[in-house]
Amino acid sequence: MPHLKPLHVVSLSLVLLAPAGMLGCKGKGQAAKASGPAVSIGAAPGQDAGPLAAEIKALPPVGRAELRERALAMLNEMAFGEAPELRAQALEGLWPTPARAEPVARALLADPNPGVRYAAAVTVGRLRLDNLGASVRPLLADADLSVRGSAAYALARLRQSGDESVLARVLEQADPMVASRAAYLLGELGNASAVPMLRDAAKQRRGGSDAANLIFRIQVAEALVKLGDREGIHPIRAALFPAEAWQLEGSTLAIATLGTLRDNAVTSELVRVIREKAPNAPANAEGGFLWPPEMRLAAAASLGRLGQGVFGRVGDEYAKSPNAALRAQVAFVYAAGGAAGLERLRVLMADGSPLVRSAAAAGVLRVVEGR
Repeated sequence: MPHLKPLHVVSLSLVLLAPAGMLGCKGKGQAAKASGPAVSIGAAPGQDAGPLAAEIKALPPVGRAELRERALAMLNEMAFGEAPELRAQALEGLWPTPARAEPVARALLADPNPGVRYAAAVTVGRLRLDNLGASVRPLLADADLSVRGSAAYALARLRQSGDESVLARVLEQADPMVASRAAYLLGELGNASAVPMLRDAAKQRRGGSDAANLIFRIQVAEALVKLGDREGIHPIRAALFPAEAWQLEGSTLAIATLGTLRDNAVTSELVRVIREKAPNAPANAEGGFLWPPEMRLAAAASLGRLGQGVFGRVGDEYAKSPNAALRAQVAFVYAAGGAAGLERLRVLMADGSPLVRSAAAAGVLRVVEGR
């Protein structure tokens, strides 16, 4: 069964690298098959390592400082690898350590792939890497409009002169995924003067699929909340439970977004996403869950960010999934649980997939650096 490439694994700041609409999961009323035991909300993950028990037991002792250096070395190597999506994801994984991210970002600003250049400029702005302002400036004339927008964002964050109107032009684009990047950056920029423009944009349908337009509306709503418009939270909450299969990707993004925004009001709904069984499924049977793995893992990660500490049991269900994108999402779930997830993340750093190793190494840094 094909799966969605999780939007909160390959961050929405990096969606330039891959098209949307990859979701092939079952819709409402159809169970998503689980690969492990049913989730036990509130169980202490340290009590049972689940399917990773043997690997964790075999791990040699290692201190946090050494584990941090291993994660940094892994991400630095991947940032200069062949796959552009991994270069961008590895750079984003370095965000908790700005001093180590800076030389990588400097190099990737000249990357041949526009998605990587975009990610590098976003990194400069997000981390306020003042030394790279002059290196970002040439991207204001980049052939790719989204890259020009990311350069304008970076220079604005550095309080260096640029052309912020580029972001308005990106927001006006007919492609909803391109426009989503501008919405993301406007929300990150923090300038409340963008609120009227974002409100207008939310009312206009772009080209492309219904699924892509839903993602755009969620991204605009998140930006509005970040800029102080609390009414923006309602469209995100409304997207939590899809009525049709094409809405599943948007629902997964909405779940992740509510965790990012620390929306404690939806805690019970997130628990429902994890626990809810398909019609006619035995209440105490393993598996038989109503919602697909991507949604359940997103809910577990968001609950972790909300301080609920229920990450382990859901992540363990998919830690041995044959789908690498799901295992990468598991790494984000473990990282959201904090220090208790470090041993599991160490195991995933040895995964056969570079996508999973990158996500696990990034998770280690977030935990160790307290980000």
